[in-house]
Amino acid sequence: MEYSPIEVENEAFVTTVETDGIIRTVVRKKFEIKAEHAIANIQTIADLPVRSAPLLVDMRYMKSISKEARKTFAIGSKDKNVSAVALLSTSHVAAVVANFFIELDQPTLPTRMFSSEKSAINWLKTYL
Repeated sequence: MEYSPIEVENEAFVTTVETDGIIRTVVRKKFEIKAEHAIANIQTIADLPVRSAPLLVDMRYMKSISKEARKTFAIGSKDKNVSAVALLSTSHVAAVVANFFIELDQPTLPTRMFSSEKSAINWLKTYL
C-alpha cells in the first residue's frame, strides 16, 4: 500500500509518514526529551491516518532523554498505529540509552536498536 507523504512538527520532533508506509520521527538536534515531549509525540503518532505501521525513531542528534520520558514511551508503545520500533543512533551514549530502554523499560512492541538506517528500514519492512 502506498501512502501520501505527511509531515507533523512539534517542539521536540519532526514526524513523517513516507510513501512506503513507515513512520519516521526525528528528534530535533541537541534536544532534551522530557515526559511532556514523549506524550506530545505519542499523540502526534496516534493522530496519523495510518494503522499498524512500523516506526523509525532517529535519535542521532538527541542530547538526552529523561527516565520519565523513557517510561512514557514504553507505556505509549501500545499505540495501534505502530507495529514495531527501530531506534536509530550512531552515538555510543544514545546506544546505551536505547538498549537500557529496551531491557529495563520493556516496550510492548518489537523494538530494536540500529546504527545503520538501511538496516533499520529493512527490519521495519518486515512489519509492514
